[in-house]
Order: sequence, then C-alpha cells, then structure tokens
Amino acid sequence: MLAPQIQVDNHSFKIMITGPGATGKSTILKIMKQQNYQQQSYQQTQQIMQDNLLVDVKLAGNQYSVKLNVWDIPGQFLAIPVSQSYFRNANVLLFIYDSTSMKSFTEIVSQYHKLSSIAPDSLKYLIGTKIDLDSPEKQSVQAEAETFSAKHSLKTQKVNCQMVQQILDLLNQIAKDAMRNKLGWSEELDDDSYVYGDITRQATRIFEYKRSGLISEFQTLINEPDVMQDLTKKEAKGCCK
Repeated sequence: MLAPQIQVDNHSFKIMITGPGATGKSTILKIMKQQNYQQQSYQQTQQIMQDNLLVDVKLAGNQYSVKLNVWDIPGQFLAIPVSQSYFRNANVLLFIYDSTSMKSFTEIVSQYHKLSSIAPDSLKYLIGTKIDLDSPEKQSVQAEAETFSAKHSLKTQKVNCQMVQQILDLLNQIAKDAMRNKLGWSEELDDDSYVYGDITRQATRIFEYKRSGLISEFQTLINEPDVMQDLTKKEAKGCCK
C-alpha cells in the first residue's frame, strides 16, 4: 500500500545562524559540514561564513534530498543595518546563546526582536550551547530561556558542541522541519505506520487529511490509492467481516 506521493522540485532552504560571540556558532557550522569535532584555540569569527549542506530526510515514507544554504553571521555585524538584509527570505533562524551566561542570553533576546520582524514567517530555534559547563548563572539562564521560548513559540535545543551526534541530529531536525513547513505537513506523518499500517487505519488517515484540507491543497500532485474502494471490494467477497 503506497502513501500519497507529493513531488516538490525545489528542496532548498536558507538557514541563518546568529548570536553573540563565543557561543559556538562557527563550530556548529563546521561540525554540520565536516561531521566531526576538532579541538582548537578560540578565535572569534570576524567575517560572514556561508556553506551549502545536503541532508537526506524521510517523511511519511518518502525520501527527500534537502539543500541547506547556511549562513553564519557574527553578532557584531548586526549593528550594521545592511547586514540585516541577509536575513530576508530566510526559512530558518538559529539563535545561539551561551547557556552559562546571562549576558549572552540577554543579547540573543535583543537580536531576536531585531531580526524576527525581518523574516516573520521563518522557523525559529533558540539553541543553548556549553551545556557541559557550569556557572552560577546557568540555572537562571535556563529558566529565562524556557519562559522566553514558550512566550514566542520557539523550537528549543541545548547542545554540547563536543558531542557531534547532537549537532547532526539538530541538522536533520532542521531539514525535516523546513520540509514540513513547506508542505504543510505535521510531525504525525513521520510515522511509518502511515505507509505500512493496516488498510482500515490508512483509510481513516486519508479521510482525516482530506477533511482537514491537507490533501486537497496538493490534489493535482498526489497519486493516492483508492483504499475505501479496495476495502469495499474485499468485503463484498466475504472478507473483513
């Protein structure tokens, strides 16, 4: 039994990384690109960095190849008005802060208010780094971050940049969220039971998606099995009683 197939030609998304200095923004981008962590002495990034990443994601049994056009914008550049134009038409904004520093979090809140209006329809993540370290402020920062993210409906993550898999999982999650946002699909469609579940359950799901308007929006692009008709035929032959 096949799931509805939705074909989208352009799987390219613009991702913007921003935050105060010394929060690990460039390290996160390097790990996403190289898929490893290299210990090195800290040098604050003095220039805008850009890279293209290819990520394969699976949604509702369908495999998508997603291109992420990722930009690392140093915090000090945001004081220059022209640099803010980089954020226009961004699909995803990653706001990175040091989870051990209240000053860092306060700066990221200021950046959020400055940039969210430039890309109002973008997905927005609040990402705390250095979770392996401790400080007198850490608990207060975490409480402030939870309150702020709940108020603004932000996606949240906390990462240790030395744990490569955490960064790669974040990368995969960003690609999935960007695809869902573009297609208008919910996280429920990650469930493989949509593809491999029993015929009655699948018929129920298709009915629910039709009723919600999700499928009708892409009707000309969908190759949908007539599940209800097949079930009726089987019942007429004496099965499924």
